[in-house]
Amino acid sequence: MKVHPLTTDLQWDAEAPATAADLRALAAATPYALPEAYLDWLRRGNGGDGPISLDPGWLVCWCAEDVPVANAEYGVPFLAPGFWAFGSNGREELLAFDFRSSPAAIVMLPLEGLAPEEAIRLTPSFEEFLELAFQREG
Repeated sequence: MKVHPLTTDLQWDAEAPATAADLRALAAATPYALPEAYLDWLRRGNGGDGPISLDPGWLVCWCAEDVPVANAEYGVPFLAPGFWAFGSNGREELLAFDFRSSPAAIVMLPLEGLAPEEAIRLTPSFEEFLELAFQREG
């Protein structure tokens, strides 16, 4: 387990950083302009998993090359237009950008049906998501 660069309290199991080629391929395969904070996140660790201090309590962040594949496999573009998933909680929800707002909010989408009306808004931006998810305890 590696310590996430934003905190010393939460143990984050990160992959090696995404390459410039990984990020170009992700941008080309994504129908939305991804937030720079998310791309910076991938530059530090191309996916990973571990506890977060925000509901849902655990994040499985997909690596750049898996994001378009997973979105297609789950049917996100068709079942939840305006959303783009970047990971899951390892259980029954996807974590996704909600591009219906600007900046894109971070939401949990239920895997069962991917119903946009059942999306739970976690934070108004990816920056705030990182800040709250990896805040120091105490």
